[in-house]
Amino acid sequence: PMTSVIGHYDSGYQIFPIQQEKARNINGGIVKAKAMNLGHPDFYKIFFEIFDEICEVFNKPEYVMIRSDEFFTEIPLLEKYTGKKCIDFYSEFLNRTVKYAGKCGSKIIVCQDMWVPARTPGEESNGPKDAEKLLDMVDKNISICYWRYDFSPLMWLKKFAEKGFKDLWVMPWYEPEPTRLLIAEGHKYGAKIFAGVWSEPGQNNGLSAIAEYAWNP
Repeated sequence: PMTSVIGHYDSGYQIFPIQQEKARNINGGIVKAKAMNLGHPDFYKIFFEIFDEICEVFNKPEYVMIRSDEFFTEIPLLEKYTGKKCIDFYSEFLNRTVKYAGKCGSKIIVCQDMWVPARTPGEESNGPKDAEKLLDMVDKNISICYWRYDFSPLMWLKKFAEKGFKDLWVMPWYEPEPTRLLIAEGHKYGAKIFAGVWSEPGQNNGLSAIAEYAWNP
């Protein structure tokens, strides 16, 4: 099972939703910011009740992917409502969720882009300037899904491995050669492969490329 948590959602769980008109996105454009209010005193109570439902519906899954990616636009909004810097409220959220999931017998997978300072060359990057500190702040039992759809030196994948994150995944998408390179690099660190389907027709090449290079990295 997979869902989006904190921001980057247009449907799904509306857990104390907050929003801001005329927020700036990563490209400087004016958009609406929408997020779950981590600062609400009952946020974790409700969030974990929903998590319990997920575990019941999916019969105690080995993994639950909460993504928690691409909420660059929502950072100022969340900092306002939590009264904390992004790396502080985000690490707290991830650590509490990992601990709770462990009691249920599940592991948490998240995407990596909020751990990488925005506009880092060659990386999917949506985090604040001090985002790299998360590599020392977050429970090493979390599973990291490293996504990259274009060419890259893939340095952050290496950083996660060097920092002691053992359960790594790579998430390619649609272009055969970047898919091959990402899977081959992931193979160095024992990474599993997450075949995401985000839209068509781009996935027409993607699934066959992912299948090929999963077997022949």
